[in-house]
Formats: sequence, C-alpha cells, structure tokens
Amino acid sequence: REQDIHQFVEDKLLAIDLGIKRIAATYDEERVLLYSGKLIMSLNRLRDKINAMTQRKLSVLSKHSRRYRKIRSANRQVARRINNKITDILHKYSRKIVNYCVENEIGTIAVGDCSGIHNSPNCGRKNNQKIVSHPEQRLLRYIRYKFEDIGGVVKTTPEAYTSRTCPCCGLVKQSSPNGRVFKCQGCGFEYDRDGIGSMNIYLKEKVSFDEPKAKLDVVGGLTPPIGLKYISNQDCLVKI
Repeated sequence: REQDIHQFVEDKLLAIDLGIKRIAATYDEERVLLYSGKLIMSLNRLRDKINAMTQRKLSVLSKHSRRYRKIRSANRQVARRINNKITDILHKYSRKIVNYCVENEIGTIAVGDCSGIHNSPNCGRKNNQKIVSHPEQRLLRYIRYKFEDIGGVVKTTPEAYTSRTCPCCGLVKQSSPNGRVFKCQGCGFEYDRDGIGSMNIYLKEKVSFDEPKAKLDVVGGLTPPIGLKYISNQDCLVKI
C-alpha cells in the first residue's frame, strides 16, 4: 500500500473540537469548518422513541408469543437502519476531514479529549442522555484509522477551558459562554463558540512545536466559519 501513503508536512496541524450540536469544529490557522450534528441527534431521538414504544407494546405480551417475537424483530430492523444511517454520516464526515488534510498537506490532527465527560454524573439527566448517545468518539476512531492508514498522525489534547479562553489575549471566562457566540470581555474578540474551542486546541498543540507562547493572530479579522451538514435526500455534504 505504498502508493496510498501521502507526503505530509508534519508540523502542519488541524485541530478538532468534538461536540453535540456541532459534532466537530476544525481549525488549521486559515479557516474554521463546522460539521453539524443535528441530524445525528434527530436519529438518536427517533431510535430512542421507537425503542420506548416497542417496550410499551412488549410489556403487555407474553414473552414467547408470536406477536412478541414479531414486534421485537421489527424493532431490530428499524434500529439497524437508523444505526446504519448514523454510521454513514460519520464516515462521510471523517472522510471529508481526512481529505481536507491531504489536500492541504496537513500531517497532524489534534483532537480535544472529551472522553471523560461520558463518566461525569454532574451534567444533568437530559445532557447526560445526549452525551452518552452521541457518537463523537466513533467519529474520532474513524478519523484515526483513515488518517493513520495514509501516514498521518492523530493525537488527543486536553480540552479543559478551551471554550472559555480567548485565543487572542488568553483571558478565561468564569463560566461557559451562553449561546453559540463567544465574546471576550477583555479584548472584545468575538467568534463562534465551537470555533473558539478548536482554535484553543490548535494553540495548545502548537506549544509542543516551536511556539512556547502561541497566540492567535487576528490582525485583519478571521473569515467567518463555514458550516457543513449532511443532506439525506442527496446523500452528500453541503455548505450552510
């Protein structure tokens, strides 16, 4: 498979901030790309609703009856189709991210390590359900094996306070920003909240290269983030 190994610039970096409404936000010092996770959230809700309806029907039936087995079989088929659709979306997102790295000769992907939130009991019942059912860790696995298979490097970076810290002046907000926009109370820098997270992951990882006090240079302003989402009836990704 030597023909599949690409020549990358090792110190060129793409930072990824994983999430829920935006399953991934990427930054490479040039632009921010936001990958929508709303369709995946909708599919998760649909699967949970169908499972709940199925359990209500099964609760009044004999466990070994023909109707019981028929309902369970139908539920498995529907759940399988929903899971396959989610897997397809994740593969398309991961392929888009890897292809972006190939096109721009990016040799390293740094991903914010959010795996610990799945073990936190303090997110509230509703948020815990979203976190547990959301497959951002599967997206990370797909990115990892696809990118490492062609010679790239994927590493995780602690993401503590990345959504609260201004990437320009370094001021840390005392609480998480409300809404989807981050505004620094110190220097006034304003940008998309998930984009801020990916920028700070980028700056954290840059410290391991040759910039011990990396700060974001926004002279002239940053370009607005570019949103991408999956359109089911076209089976493709489109800009939003």
